[in-house]
Amino acid sequence: MNLVNNALSCIKNEAREIIFHIRNDLTIYVLMAIFVICVSGFVHFHGYVNDVRFFAYFYILKFVVPISIVLYFIYYFFELLFRREKRPLRCYLQRIKLVFVYRAKLVSAFILLTAMSVFISSFSTMKSLIPIVNMFHFDDLFHQLDLWLFNGYQPGLLVVESLVNPFYLFVINFCYNLWFFFIWAILAYFLIADKSTNRTTFLTSWILCWGVLGAVLAMLLSSAGPVFVEKLDPTNLTYQPLMQLLQEKHAWLVEQGWPGLYSLNTQEQLWLAYAENVEMLGSGISAMPSMHVSIAVLMALSMGAVNKFISYFLWFFAALIFIGSFTLGWHYAVDGLVSAPLTYLIWRVSLAFAERSSAMKYRAVSESYL
Repeated sequence: MNLVNNALSCIKNEAREIIFHIRNDLTIYVLMAIFVICVSGFVHFHGYVNDVRFFAYFYILKFVVPISIVLYFIYYFFELLFRREKRPLRCYLQRIKLVFVYRAKLVSAFILLTAMSVFISSFSTMKSLIPIVNMFHFDDLFHQLDLWLFNGYQPGLLVVESLVNPFYLFVINFCYNLWFFFIWAILAYFLIADKSTNRTTFLTSWILCWGVLGAVLAMLLSSAGPVFVEKLDPTNLTYQPLMQLLQEKHAWLVEQGWPGLYSLNTQEQLWLAYAENVEMLGSGISAMPSMHVSIAVLMALSMGAVNKFISYFLWFFAALIFIGSFTLGWHYAVDGLVSAPLTYLIWRVSLAFAERSSAMKYRAVSESYL
């Protein structure tokens, strides 16, 4: 009987700790719930259904999580090597034990990740509805703005022509794809990090960037992007020179034994998914604003309070993402020039909210001791 009581007591304690962590993230859950409800109402008004999924894109985790663990332990190996640790195996065992020690935190992080999956599936529904509700109207305007900003030149074509060696394009393309791994790594870090103003700021900003910029603003400023304008309108050959030049660079890289430009294949897959109404990771066509640039800027801003070196690297990475966004034909340059300052604004608002919330909680705790 004592064993049963002890087991029940342990379960209650574990559940209490998990609930504690969930309550700490209540603001994040509320923001996601508001977005999902608003999207559901919006799509229902237009005669569609919000395709809510609790485990959307979770199939990717079976690849990403093991790779992340391996890379972390490689990083930790060099950390131990740098500090000349005499008992590295013991340090590794202690790190592994932390998984058990912080099990409640990990469970609550998984629950939050599941809620984010619902949020992202709703975002995907909203994104796929853009050309149906507000067909791409702003491509020509953004094209003209690019020409105005770059003295009559297409910025993407200008960069591709200036990069004589196609290998530089390969590097830009590689970084553009690396964005997916970085966003997972930074998100995973903040999911399991201790509660702090910086953590709350990042998670709040992450939700608002995808919701406000990636869904609402993308719907209002509906545009397809340079790579898709000819596919949507065969008479519009504005970006044919850029895409042909990218194809030539891709062919040269393949001939030299390199993988080529991954973006060209991804763009074709996205177009097929759009044309055949098939959902895939990141499916849906939308150029303005650039979420690649937005999230890259957000990662750089948020890591500033964690590690300055990593933050500086991420700022450099964000600059490469911005260049890649229009060089590879995905976006107009103005897409990134709009998303970057708006992301900073969202981050500042989220930071102010997190600091105020933290101050109010501290004041309430202080008053309870008086």
